[in-house]
Amino acid sequence: MLACREIVVRGAERHSGRELIVRYVGAMGNLQYIFNLAFETKETVSDRHLPTPVHAVAAMEPGRRGEDFLFVDTQSLIGERLVRPAHLLLPTWIRQRLPLAREWPKVIDDLPRFTRRGVSRYLRKYGFTGRVAWSGEAIHDFYHRLYAPHVRRRHRDEAVVLSEAKFRTLARGCHLVEILHEGAVIGGNLVRHVGDTMFILWCGASELTVERDLKGATDVLDYFSMLHAFESGCTSLDFGRSRPTLNDGVMMYKSKWRARLIPARSPQTHIVAIPTRWAPSVVSLLAHNHFVTVRPNGFNGRILLDGPPTGTKGLTELIETYCPPGLSCVRIFSIPGFDAGVFRVDRGQERIELVDVNGAVDPLSTYLAD
Repeated sequence: MLACREIVVRGAERHSGRELIVRYVGAMGNLQYIFNLAFETKETVSDRHLPTPVHAVAAMEPGRRGEDFLFVDTQSLIGERLVRPAHLLLPTWIRQRLPLAREWPKVIDDLPRFTRRGVSRYLRKYGFTGRVAWSGEAIHDFYHRLYAPHVRRRHRDEAVVLSEAKFRTLARGCHLVEILHEGAVIGGNLVRHVGDTMFILWCGASELTVERDLKGATDVLDYFSMLHAFESGCTSLDFGRSRPTLNDGVMMYKSKWRARLIPARSPQTHIVAIPTRWAPSVVSLLAHNHFVTVRPNGFNGRILLDGPPTGTKGLTELIETYCPPGLSCVRIFSIPGFDAGVFRVDRGQERIELVDVNGAVDPLSTYLAD
């Protein structure tokens, strides 16, 4: 087991501003992600090293330090063996992969209509063009002008920028799909062809997209990457990793291409999320994060609604927005309940279960139960 720490943090929950106490146990791999998920502002109450696996296992008992939420950042099977049915087992990362038909017109027809129309509109309006590059000079320019600045702008304190030496080593054998506007390269995807799949490894965008107010550059870049994958004989395009929340912007963007959720490549680690009480700050955190959980039947989605009662129209829009392909089941919980006449919904292979939390004796147990 990797070196572990137990960190207790108190602060204002990210969306409600209510006080939230979180206890983190783990090897720091996903610490910043978890705290960014939970807090707007925070302060550390305690921070201690856990010297042995015995200490780490003891620290995984929920409620030991009066926390509202316990997150166990597992780096080995020890933590996962302690997972109970009432715990939320979140995949650290999820991959999203788009199947490609064998005929190009069918590839286009398989895309959602609003995605097709958006790409066509951006191509007409801005005159974007695309190309594929292989040269060392192009890779060097991508790293310094597109990839590294883009990662720092986008991820801020969570940014992890590879050193140029490591980047160039990993980029061997890759292609660079570039998008141009008026002759200038404004974005790129570094891709690798493995078997029948084209993988998007890293992306980057120039500040010219902002300076020139170029809408849809990312959409068009991914369209050109899809075209390159098809022309290379691939049957799928892998959009890379996403965090396990259905309403995360990155996952939602990839979902609009109908990219399917699949497990990340091994080794896969998990985050065990354990709310200990139905406090306002905990409800806010759960309502603003539609978690993907790992269950024996595959990936499940959990959506908690705390607004007005939801009717059929709102429920349909919710499912279309937040339920990408690849989920075995989606449970939608409503604190105020559902409108009369709203019943169980099925959409393709995904089972949609509606759970009325209104009047539940123990709302937390209702939310955590399968």
